Amino acid sequence: MEKCGIPQERSLWHTFYVFWSCIELVFVTCFSINQQCCG
Repeated sequence: MEKCGIPQERSLWHTFYVFWSCIELVFVTCFSINQQCCG
C-alpha cells in the first residue's frame, strides 16, 4: 500500500489509469497484428 496520506479516490483513479493503460496497450498490439495480417 501507499502512504496513508493519499486519499482513496486518488488510489482508485491510479488503479483505473493502470488498468486503462493495459487495455490500450493490448488494443494497440492487436491492431498492429491485424494490420500485418490483413494489410
